[in-house]
Amino acid sequence: MADKYGPIFFIKLGAQPVLVVSNWEVAKECFTTNDKAFANRPKLIAVEVMGYNNAMFGFSPYGSYWRQMRKIVTTHLLSNRSLEMLKLVRISEVKATIKELHELWVSKKSDSNMVSVEMRRWFGGLALNLAVRMTAGKRFSSDKEGVEYHKAIRCFFELTGKFMVSDALPFLRWFDLGGYEKAMKKTAKKCLNSDHDTVTVSLTWALSLLLNNRHVLNKAKEELDLHVGRERRVEERDMSNLVYLDAIIKETLRLYSAVQVLAAHESTEECVVGGCYIPAGTRLIINLWKIHHDPSVWSDPDQFMPERFSPRIRMLILIQGFEFATASDGPVDMTESIGLTNLKTTPLDVLLTPRLSSNLYE
Repeated sequence: MADKYGPIFFIKLGAQPVLVVSNWEVAKECFTTNDKAFANRPKLIAVEVMGYNNAMFGFSPYGSYWRQMRKIVTTHLLSNRSLEMLKLVRISEVKATIKELHELWVSKKSDSNMVSVEMRRWFGGLALNLAVRMTAGKRFSSDKEGVEYHKAIRCFFELTGKFMVSDALPFLRWFDLGGYEKAMKKTAKKCLNSDHDTVTVSLTWALSLLLNNRHVLNKAKEELDLHVGRERRVEERDMSNLVYLDAIIKETLRLYSAVQVLAAHESTEECVVGGCYIPAGTRLIINLWKIHHDPSVWSDPDQFMPERFSPRIRMLILIQGFEFATASDGPVDMTESIGLTNLKTTPLDVLLTPRLSSNLYE
């Protein structure tokens, strides 16, 4: 639609006016010049049912409650002091995952000295335990418990990304078309939501891209060997020297964003965007996928080219610790799924072999 109607256009979803923006300059105008006008979030059925009656910080309407929650989050979770205090949690969880992968290789390696691993599950477990340990001070001790929780989180993001007819036409809500609200109520009973799904999505896409672009993977390993070597683990303090790895992460987030459209905002007052009059109560949708694939901004936008970002720790440790290969000679399937988060449709099965000395996996 952006190709046909341009970088900014207006539609109506039932009774709801919607502004769709597919240009970075117009998006910047929305969140700078008109930041106050678009500070609010729309009240959606998914957020009401699965977000504790619109109390979830990332989706809650702008007001005194949101301001208080923002103060708590920035002070106790995102401040430099808090991030430094949680550093040991991040390090210990990443080390635990690397150790478990090495133990799996020791116990199940084949005659080719490799072991087959479904990496999306491992990324999910790592991200889940990181989020839960940092917020609740615990980790999941069993695979069964973690898998059930991960399924609930995946359902949350899938259902949040569904188009609800009753969001556009509220009088149809009691029909529960598609049975989505019933599924939401079931999911809400299971999950304490966190952002771990977006982390899992990004790590899975990053490794998939590296496996399909071995020359990039080899450059990343060369940079690690040059600045870190193989006699110690890579650490957070090394990140400032790993320029190419940083470019890989940025290019992954551009090519396969964790979300394809940003969570909707809603205008609380009249404003002007891109020279167009926008009435109060208009829902704002930022087409992030189109912005990240705009040929007027990015040369060869569909190509994986980390070099475009010339002059983070989980991916660094993983690449340093293991050699990766695919079970077949063909490329990794890069099919995307539908939902709030841009999950890879198929599992990421890889063959891995340790590339460091055994004592560094303890």
